[in-house]
Amino acid sequence: NQERVFDFIIRRKADMPRTALRYAIEKMPSDMKKKAMAR
Repeated sequence: NQERVFDFIIRRKADMPRTALRYAIEKMPSDMKKKAMAR
């Protein structure tokens, strides 16, 4: 399920507040976090 959540976050991150993005990825592995936080 983590992959599905990650895909959702990547698709929606432009519309998502930065704080919400950080909370959504806080338990994910560091490589996924880096990809999600990249602008």
